[in-house]
Amino acid sequence: MSTVSTRHDTMHGIYLTGHGGPEVLEVLEVRDDIPRPVPGPRDVLVRVGAAGVNNTDINTRLAWYSKGDGGFAEYTKVAARHAHPIKSALSDVELASFPCSYSTAENLLTRTQLAKGDRVLITGASGGGAALQPFSSPRHVVLM
Repeated sequence: MSTVSTRHDTMHGIYLTGHGGPEVLEVLEVRDDIPRPVPGPRDVLVRVGAAGVNNTDINTRLAWYSKGDGGFAEYTKVAARHAHPIKSALSDVELASFPCSYSTAENLLTRTQLAKGDRVLITGASGGGAALQPFSSPRHVVLM
């Protein structure tokens, strides 16, 4: 978002007001009166500097997922245990490209219940393949 809402109880953002294929993209509605999330006692309020667009966004538009807070607004609330400061020379836009591949890698390792010494053959090193390295080391999983 290029501008920041001047009111403290609302924010700029995009609402998806319908579901379907590419033909419903016109139902994306840019608003400046969206209620700003109110964090609970175990939450933090995060100002969104940039948000990547990936398959999750397409699946949301297709109604594969239910309603929830999204990244296409100025703010979102996050459970404090999942919030970590990022100190990086990379820009917000560059950092916004990471979550899809890294969450895919973490999900793969968790769902497959790999154990110490298990081996994983990576047939490509882009996207989720490259992201497996930092998640596999603490599990002592061997990447090939």
